[in-house]
Amino acid sequence: NNILENIPSYVFATDRQHRYILLSDDLARFYGKRKEEILGKTHHSVFPENVADAIQATNEQIMTSGIAQQLEEVVESPVSGIPRILSTNKSPLRDEKGQIYGISGIATDITEHKRLEAQFRQAQKMDAVGRLAGGVAHDFNNLLTVINGYSAMLIERLAQEDPKREMAVETLKAGERASELTKQLLSFGGSACVGKELVELNEIVESVAELSRAAVGRRAELVL
Repeated sequence: NNILENIPSYVFATDRQHRYILLSDDLARFYGKRKEEILGKTHHSVFPENVADAIQATNEQIMTSGIAQQLEEVVESPVSGIPRILSTNKSPLRDEKGQIYGISGIATDITEHKRLEAQFRQAQKMDAVGRLAGGVAHDFNNLLTVINGYSAMLIERLAQEDPKREMAVETLKAGERASELTKQLLSFGGSACVGKELVELNEIVESVAELSRAAVGRRAELVL
């Protein structure tokens, strides 16, 4: 009995009629009852009918096939009402003649493990997004360097009164705004040591669109 109570999991056994013939104190506490209130009773004494029916159906399958099963079950604690994720191993109980007379099982609460696992997966996704954003920002920044450089050269070469000069100025302004936004993306991707700021994706899209329109207009003017 001491061994049973020192196992850091819920231990139980039921007979052919799904009546509890053994359970650990931890499992009784999980059910919110004393062991004496559960022993000799079925799953219906601690679970809603639909949950108890599902558990007993699984147990019937194990007793019929004689094959042990390992499964994850989401079980709502009768005490707190909070769903818990249990990793449960169930095996058929056999007598000295090899006849199956019930089910034995051990269940471990893995709710916290699953939560940490989900957090880790989310962190991996965010890392992948950051790397992608950093790569795109690097390539985009290279293009902006060329666009801004040529825009600056055009501004220097065009006279103040030349209408094309204003177009070149606006192109350079849009390019510089886009450069600031790429710095934020590089920061998000961990590729640059710059101050942390919120990234407004709509702003990036609008700046790129504005830059594209200005570049198209500039080419048209130069052709004319």
